[in-house]
Amino acid sequence: MRRLTLALTVAVSLVTPGGAQSGPPLPVLTRIRAIRTLSQDDGARGYPVRIRATVTHFDEVQSTGLLVHDGQFGQFVLPPTRPETTAVWRTLRSGDDIEIEGRTVRGGFAPNVQPDAIRKIGRAPLPSPKNIPYAALLTGRYDCDYVEIGGVVQRAWVSSDPKARSMYAEVAIEEGVVRAAFWDYAPKDLDRFIDARVRLRGPLGALFGHTEQLRGVSLFGGRTRDVVVLEPPPDPFSLPMRPIRSIYNYSSAGEVNRRIRVRGVVICQIPGRPVEVNDFSTSSTFRYLRDVLYVKDGVNGGARIETEQSSHVRPGDLVDVVGFPAITPGKPILRNAVFRVVGSEAEPAPGRVAPGNVLTPENDAELVSVQGQFLSVLTTPTERVLVLKMGETVFDAGLDKTTGDGALNDIRPGSLVSITGVYSYQAGPPPSFRLLLRSPRRENALRYRCASNSHV
Repeated sequence: MRRLTLALTVAVSLVTPGGAQSGPPLPVLTRIRAIRTLSQDDGARGYPVRIRATVTHFDEVQSTGLLVHDGQFGQFVLPPTRPETTAVWRTLRSGDDIEIEGRTVRGGFAPNVQPDAIRKIGRAPLPSPKNIPYAALLTGRYDCDYVEIGGVVQRAWVSSDPKARSMYAEVAIEEGVVRAAFWDYAPKDLDRFIDARVRLRGPLGALFGHTEQLRGVSLFGGRTRDVVVLEPPPDPFSLPMRPIRSIYNYSSAGEVNRRIRVRGVVICQIPGRPVEVNDFSTSSTFRYLRDVLYVKDGVNGGARIETEQSSHVRPGDLVDVVGFPAITPGKPILRNAVFRVVGSEAEPAPGRVAPGNVLTPENDAELVSVQGQFLSVLTTPTERVLVLKMGETVFDAGLDKTTGDGALNDIRPGSLVSITGVYSYQAGPPPSFRLLLRSPRRENALRYRCASNSHV
């Protein structure tokens, strides 16, 4: 029966849809190594496949995401199209030793296998996990291989698509970030792993777009109960307080990828707007809603805070902030942060930006006062934007439309305008900056005088 099946497979490969011979038969691939050497175009030719391998991942809820490993290489296997194979497909479990007959097809990133028949042989141990440097992971050559990573969980979320029941987590390793996916999890897992140092094992996946280009790497984690917690997360608000200026300062005992705690006065809050992103590689929809806070720590400078916490704060609120530091072309920021209001203080006085230092990352995240020649005002779906010029530098100042815009309508082109807002450095190229205005009616936020020929 097996010989007959293979003969039929070869016969099909010899005949085109019109019945004409298409050339010599394609060889039967019996090792995953042979599949991995194919290009996407070669995989689309439909090489016959007969491989024996161990299941390293299978989504038992949705009966998708089969990955297998033959001791040397890993391979992604699509769901079967033949009804007679569906029954055994749904019973697959990690550790099953199986034989697959089918053909190669073009995949999203690398050639996949379309199974025609799957047979269970028994059980087998999982392969020894490989420890691979992040730079090597980005080459794509280890796609579907069985690996082990250790890092810190910095964010966790679920798909907004109710059909895609998975939890995702960003795991920061020393060289970059790997996105882990879990088909079995509990709601508490969304919080309990944040800032924990963990060890994960599973097949490596690729994040890619419709152009078949690698955009990142992922790990098929399977069940969250298999996550090994090496260091549990500390109580975020029991961490030692640090001055803002110490973010990414030299430290001989610097901790990699962990949260830090700072305290500062809010000088601006920018409410986030929900954004839905279609994730091509998982066919899922992710919903993002991220607010931005700017806080200032006395003479120690300001910082941008990115948070999914939706609590409203006002300028002058004193907040404790705990987040993951990240380097930017301007000043370091804190991402995936949580915060709480602990009091209130007088707002800091804005610093004055002179023409000689108008364009510098040293102004980033600071409350500043700027004078510029008004050129025009633009309206976007979310903002009223003033376009101004200071010396040879043209910049814009954005104001949320919901705060009111009556004062802006009276400004004539050429007027000398004095504005106060938060400086946001834009790296470019070319470099630039914009001001984030808080309200046109706020004291010292907007003053102008008509001077049609003014030059600043």
